[in-house]
Amino acid sequence: DEEPQSAVERSRMDEFVANLEECQSRDLIDKAAQEFCYLNTKGNRKRLARDVCAVPRGAFSLLPYYARFVAVLAPAMPDIAEYVSAELEREFFSRLKVKADAVLPNRIKNARFVGEMVKFRLVRPGMVFNCLQRCLDDFTLHNIEVACSILEVAGRFLYRTKQTSQRTQAILDTMMRLKAAKNLDSRIDMMVQNALYCCKPPTQTARSKRKERSVEQEYIRHLFFQ
Repeated sequence: DEEPQSAVERSRMDEFVANLEECQSRDLIDKAAQEFCYLNTKGNRKRLARDVCAVPRGAFSLLPYYARFVAVLAPAMPDIAEYVSAELEREFFSRLKVKADAVLPNRIKNARFVGEMVKFRLVRPGMVFNCLQRCLDDFTLHNIEVACSILEVAGRFLYRTKQTSQRTQAILDTMMRLKAAKNLDSRIDMMVQNALYCCKPPTQTARSKRKERSVEQEYIRHLFFQ
């Protein structure tokens, strides 16, 4: 059973939660994780987990730091990571078939948070692939944006990780086939293409290729730079 908090203890926790949104650097968020150890109670852990999940929509800059915060605490306080992961999964699938435009910002926030969490191995890759596959099964506007949001954040990590590389490639292949088969508007088409590049950036762009020069030009450069 939880012990009742004093007014002072509640005030300290209120202040901690209010200040957490300002911790948008590695040093600050790591310091916040250390500070929470002095506030560690079962009740505060539950509250913290709920507050971490309640990131304001559009506040994407907080997500990588909140995921890092949960990861730092996870070895000593695994229940926080378990709650956040379960809540993100529940939220993702509960809104999967909701087509209202007003819900899309929250869906994208959720998708990006899932992506940040999997990079810290706080969310199972299998869950992420399930999320992606469900979006591909109903390859409509909102689901495309949600899938691209996950891939923009975590696609490169999943592709470069040996255990998940093959499955990531299969997801990308399916997405590109669906893109080719559907008459997507230019904005969505570019979004899908960008998600692919985030996962597999070109090894050499035209801008990085060495400019071809004549022998005379190379000699002049040699004289100039020697």
